[in-house]
Amino acid sequence: MSVNSTEVARRRGIFAWLNQNISTGNAVTLLFCAWIAMTLMSFIAFLRPMLFEEVLLIPREQHGRITGMLLVVNDGIAFAAMLLFGKWSDTYGRRRLFSIGILILALAITLNPFAGDLTGLILVQFVIGVGFAGTSVMISSMLQDYPQEQYRGKFLGIASIAAGLGMLFLALVITRIPEMLTTRGYSPAAAISITFWVGAGLATLAAVVGYIGLNREVVAPTEQKPPLLKGLREALLAAKLNKKIRLGYAAGFASRGDLAMIGTLFPLWFMHVGKKAGMESAEVLATSGMMFGVITLAGFVAGPAIGFLSDKIRREVTVTIVFGLAALAYTLTGLVEDPFNMKVMLPVCLLLGLAEVGAIVACGTLVGQEAPKETRGTIIAWYQVFGGIGIAVCVLAGGYLFDRVAPTAPFLMMGVVNLIVMFLGWSTCRQVAATDV
Repeated sequence: MSVNSTEVARRRGIFAWLNQNISTGNAVTLLFCAWIAMTLMSFIAFLRPMLFEEVLLIPREQHGRITGMLLVVNDGIAFAAMLLFGKWSDTYGRRRLFSIGILILALAITLNPFAGDLTGLILVQFVIGVGFAGTSVMISSMLQDYPQEQYRGKFLGIASIAAGLGMLFLALVITRIPEMLTTRGYSPAAAISITFWVGAGLATLAAVVGYIGLNREVVAPTEQKPPLLKGLREALLAAKLNKKIRLGYAAGFASRGDLAMIGTLFPLWFMHVGKKAGMESAEVLATSGMMFGVITLAGFVAGPAIGFLSDKIRREVTVTIVFGLAALAYTLTGLVEDPFNMKVMLPVCLLLGLAEVGAIVACGTLVGQEAPKETRGTIIAWYQVFGGIGIAVCVLAGGYLFDRVAPTAPFLMMGVVNLIVMFLGWSTCRQVAATDV
């Protein structure tokens, strides 16, 4: 799809950062799709407890075990599907595959209330894994495709705001639909089913809008592309040949582990301490939710700030700085004795939010810079896979430390993980500087 020179000349602000073949409408559509995608990424996890309780009637003592089992199934299928979607997008283009991926996700969301039993849930989870993979890899790839190189960090920083708004929309609007419906006379089972179908409707809307409004990129003829397995192997070996891609993959592992730690063990820490102190669950949830809100708000500032920094200095330097900040943030969190001490937790949570979102923007910008256009989808798919492995490893190891050592031990563990990435970044910076001399 070509863009006329008059439109390019009239661009202002964020739209002046786009490649010349990307229209203003393409960019607006992508940010809208990123907002919907981020809403849907956490949609099922937020609503699944009520689905278990009210629709599938699964005993409470089985909720944790089944959730863990579904996470393993999801990660297993998603890792393979991410690589396939990434390689296919380099061959067939990203617009069609995004619409296919999010339509698959819409189907999975629709089927959730009809799962019936554990076997049905596992089958639906296979579909969810494929839909998540297609949606996340295509959004990540297009966010790298659209900006000019010198504005890549700024564009990803602005896109992080769209992602944050998706999380707020989920927390403030979507999760309140069941309560609104039950007050109007719907049964809890009907209310949660309707909420799932609202999510499926949003996914379908994004598929249609994306198919119409995203850039209709021109890809190289299929015969110029390497075979599937060869292409996947070459993208993985790129980390061996390119020290910056190697740093990006390691940073992806750590940054996604950081994100998962805040989403899983952070609220459990509050609940553990609060219950020992005799607090009510609702009071604990209110406080942990407020602190999560502080982390989210700090992320709104961190995304654009780190994005702008990434465009001003070497991107491997930005990654090193941000992971040093993350190491400090998680170490300080691990040293906190009372998470209900607001004078201590407010600055710690601000630091966590800056580090968490800043790390995602910094390493995403570095990988996008180093990934050639013709293999970008495949390299970003590997980046997403390493991130998924980071989530699984850090949550499993962190959960073990939480139970066997102390509720704050997982945060100290993440301080060490981030410190290792910081030293890898420092080593990469030295090697790059030596090469440039």
